Amino acid sequence: MDSEVWSRLLSLESRDVVSEWFQRIHGLDLNARRAKEIVAASRQGREYFRNANRSEFSVKPLLTFYGVSSLARALSLLLRREGGEEGLAKGHGLQPANWPQVLSGDVSVALRRLGELRVQASHGLFLDLAHATGNQFFLSVRSMDEDDRITYSALQIGDTITLNDLFFRIPEIQPDYGLEQMEKYFAKLGDIELRETFWGKVSGSQFESFSVDLTERGYNVQKRHEGLFHISTKIENFRANPPQLYKSYNKGRTDLYIISSINGNLYSEICLMFVLGYYLGMLARYYPTYWMALLQGEKGDILLPAFNRAQRTVEEAFPVLVVETISYVLMHGR
Repeated sequence: MDSEVWSRLLSLESRDVVSEWFQRIHGLDLNARRAKEIVAASRQGREYFRNANRSEFSVKPLLTFYGVSSLARALSLLLRREGGEEGLAKGHGLQPANWPQVLSGDVSVALRRLGELRVQASHGLFLDLAHATGNQFFLSVRSMDEDDRITYSALQIGDTITLNDLFFRIPEIQPDYGLEQMEKYFAKLGDIELRETFWGKVSGSQFESFSVDLTERGYNVQKRHEGLFHISTKIENFRANPPQLYKSYNKGRTDLYIISSINGNLYSEICLMFVLGYYLGMLARYYPTYWMALLQGEKGDILLPAFNRAQRTVEEAFPVLVVETISYVLMHGR
């Protein structure tokens, strides 16, 4: 656990601090009941993450997801102008779609098909989080206006996403995998300029395979040479049709990536991490036979390194994203 991040998150466990933040964000006084709800959820979240950090990998993802859910609840309650816990929909907000079909029969075959697992958005915490946070991405570019958030379209009930959709798009997951069939739908984005026109340099030969995402959104994509592209569009189109972006935090350095949309939908980082945490936690909780087979070196365990990376990414990134969201909203408003 990053001590600095969790020291900052400790403010969410102070009724006085939470009340002050709520006043700054909404211009309203926070009632005692909701203040206690935010503090309680935050404290639970910290304890879940702390216990996950000490746990064996067999149960770590479940404890981590409970921590993710608790922090997501606290953040949603802080950012919602009205309504307390009773206003939040029940449940995680994600439903397994094809899990019984994939996780059946021969264990080794099922393990190789884990990436095919699919979930569907429903009433619950996931969409509450997406709505409360505005499904926004926070971009820091010197040439951009002070308020540098990007707002993606609202996510809807019924939206689907597979585990491979995440594995193929999140850069931190792939380094240990080492197999050619692991597709890559991400490329590094650098040298960004945002004035009257958005301009950026994309590096990665795999970008060509999903650059149609941008051309369909009105972007000009120019291939400079193998593995290097320039992309541009008018600032108005950038605001109306933003690209799917992702920040990777690596040893104190922040790398920016452009990734392919998922079934036409764009997801904020905090939403992506919530879904990834759900996959890991629910697989460990409700399908322990397959989960333990993956961990114990049984035939078909080729995805184990990817799952290890995914778990580490969730436990490191989600608390950071909560801090980033709160800090940004306090500075710039809703």
